[in-house]
Amino acid sequence: MSDWAMGLSTGCFWQKSIFECLDDIRNSGFSRIEICSAPTHLDYHDVDRVKRAAGLIDSLGLEAYSFHAPFSTISISPPRSAGA
Repeated sequence: MSDWAMGLSTGCFWQKSIFECLDDIRNSGFSRIEICSAPTHLDYHDVDRVKRAAGLIDSLGLEAYSFHAPFSTISISPPRSAGA
């Protein structure tokens, strides 16, 4: 086995609320999660829900190591140079 920590993206459950899947993720042996930004999963604009999710994540002993950027038609990559 590798010494690298393994995590799971909650995006596997993007159609469910994050509150419905965290127990299953932890009970499956994962301790690190990447949080999916799908509004149906966790609306990151709703500060109260984000705080509630953070509390649940903490109480379950999970570590949120990454937040998945929202899917969009907007590119966050740098513009290509004229010579590329």
